[in-house]
Amino acid sequence: MSPDFKNAKSALAEIEAGIDELATSEGWVSYLKTAAKFHKYSMNNLMLIAMQRPDATQVAGYNTWKNLGRQVMKGEAGIRILAPMTGTDEETGEQRTFGFRTVAVFDVSQTEGEGIVEPPVELLSGEAPEGIYGSLVAIGAGLGYTTSKVDDIGGANGETNRSAKTISILSSSSPAQAVKTMAHELGHVILHGEGASDRARAELEAESVAFIICRFLGIDSDDYSFGYVLTWSENGEDAKAGLKESASRILKAADQIIKSLETAESQAEGAAA
Repeated sequence: MSPDFKNAKSALAEIEAGIDELATSEGWVSYLKTAAKFHKYSMNNLMLIAMQRPDATQVAGYNTWKNLGRQVMKGEAGIRILAPMTGTDEETGEQRTFGFRTVAVFDVSQTEGEGIVEPPVELLSGEAPEGIYGSLVAIGAGLGYTTSKVDDIGGANGETNRSAKTISILSSSSPAQAVKTMAHELGHVILHGEGASDRARAELEAESVAFIICRFLGIDSDDYSFGYVLTWSENGEDAKAGLKESASRILKAADQIIKSLETAESQAEGAAA
């Protein structure tokens, strides 16, 4: 293995700089303007959406879709969620919630019209260093996880099931993407216990670990990792602050994986001698 970027701290600084540059780019600003129009639903409403339409991905009200240049298709039944009824308290003069009513929202699959602006995240293409994916799978096995490639993960490239102790990697991924995704999932395994409370922070940490591992291996994951981290943050400053707060955890996990890869390489060289 001949890495051209061994300094993990420098890699972390690079992802911070890359996020800063991407966050101000035309494509990302356009995406954020679109994303800002989507309502952020409460946990109760997320459960209601999942119960009525498990395959929902982007949900919004009729008028929001109309403002985005899309029309709810004829005959589509709305997903019923709860909306607060607010008003002015006659005694205090303050705004308060008096109760809830049901309203209809619709998934993007129930609409037609103009395309939705997607975040600038590009999947990796090309090859990966020989044997690296297998080495990462072996690291997962050493941590008690079984890895398999599957045809569909609900739109994701990878998934870790902590209860079943399994890691799933999308079978259609390029070798480079499979390695990056595997490193990302190992980041989750090492850093995040069952049901991590802060999903956004967990994804930022796991993808940062993957970025450092890819840099160590000479795989360019900039176009994917920078955008991926930003999709889990409100803006560039939020992402950079998260990186600083999580830096020691990210570096520790990346170091653990890199040392395991180096040990595997040394053992392979010894066996071949």
